[in-house]
Amino acid sequence: MSGLRERQKADRKQRIIAAAEAQFRQLGYEETRIESIASAAGVSVGTVYNYVQNKSDLLMILVTEHTDFVKDEVDKLIRDPPRNPVEAVFGLFVTMTRHSLNHLGKENWRHLVGLSIAHRKTMIGERFAQHNMTLHDRIIRMLDALQDNGVLARECDTRQLGGILFRVETMHYIELASNDAVTFEDYKKLVHEDMQFILKPYASSRW
Repeated sequence: MSGLRERQKADRKQRIIAAAEAQFRQLGYEETRIESIASAAGVSVGTVYNYVQNKSDLLMILVTEHTDFVKDEVDKLIRDPPRNPVEAVFGLFVTMTRHSLNHLGKENWRHLVGLSIAHRKTMIGERFAQHNMTLHDRIIRMLDALQDNGVLARECDTRQLGGILFRVETMHYIELASNDAVTFEDYKKLVHEDMQFILKPYASSRW
């Protein structure tokens, strides 16, 4: 019986998350209501609050799911990266950004960034920091793979360089998410130019 209850609980949670994702993408953060999420999920409002404290928590759960969802594609890219370091790191950023935009869209990411700053010491801020750390670690893993393949100079400090690349890309991502006039193609062009400038001095002669 306990197994059945656990399965039912997991099913309710998954329905709530799926309904929240659809509502956020269709209506945006401001217009989405817990009541509409509950109705779409076929549960009571009280049931939703059994899993989360507010809709910000739901949005953060979706970010976590996005991070996990793209994991296989990222891991595959790191295991077998392009021989060109610029294209390898650029491909990593494009993969993650494309998935994040498809998953939640610009408006919801704008709210998440704002919430993570305004509520830095809350659960939302801590989870967003963990999300960023995951992205940061993926960049370092990619640089380590490139170094192992001999296309990135051995003397390169991959952790320090990874931090620089992460901060540069983050600024481009914030500009993309915060400005509807900035397109995904604009983002790709600017990121590619910066990756060329930053990575060129560290490229091995074997590249």
